[in-house]
Amino acid sequence: MDTIEKRDTNHNHDHGKVKRSLLTSSALSRLVMVLVLLAIMWFVAFNLLEW
Repeated sequence: MDTIEKRDTNHNHDHGKVKRSLLTSSALSRLVMVLVLLAIMWFVAFNLLEW
């Protein structure tokens, strides 16, 4: 009985870890997307000012 309960708690812990890693990866990808968009906008604005 104890081994089954332990396995369940370990499984839940792993699932939580996976969820957290997915959240952090999505946040990182969003941050990268925003940075890329800002870089593109800055590049376009710089070129327009040069003209």
